[in-house]
Amino acid sequence: MLHIKDLKTLRKITHNNKKDELAIVEETRTIYKWDGNNWHVHKAKNGANVTLYELNQIAITSLPALTKEQIAEKKEIIKAYLNPIDHEYYMLLNNELKYYTLFEIGLDLPIFSAPEDEIMDCLLALGDLKDVYLNEQNAVECWVTKENQSYLYLLFEYDEGVIKCR
Repeated sequence: MLHIKDLKTLRKITHNNKKDELAIVEETRTIYKWDGNNWHVHKAKNGANVTLYELNQIAITSLPALTKEQIAEKKEIIKAYLNPIDHEYYMLLNNELKYYTLFEIGLDLPIFSAPEDEIMDCLLALGDLKDVYLNEQNAVECWVTKENQSYLYLLFEYDEGVIKCR
């Protein structure tokens, strides 16, 4: 994505652009899209201006995938979030893709593998892992890119979402 000072400067950029390339005009914080001939305000899927989520998707997509060393660091964020084990169930969720994985993490369960390893394996199976961090709502945000589109997966405690029956 191009970062351009103002619209006047953007309008001068008319060569060497790739079709569907995006540019953000910092003066107005507006995103424009190159149609092959001209720059046009980029609209969200619903026809409105681009949402914060869509802007994050665009920004995350342009990032490189995490290295093995960075993945190990991000796994520590997940491990710290899960420890001490305050909850028995955690959900990894992406509503947009209808993706839901429930993890049972209990002290009395036999240990097959570390929960952070299982969660990381799930994330890596979904595509290129771009970022993992703890947000202000005490959930772990995980950004994954697949086929040049980025998606947010949330990891959060889910004890209240599980009803145990006989």
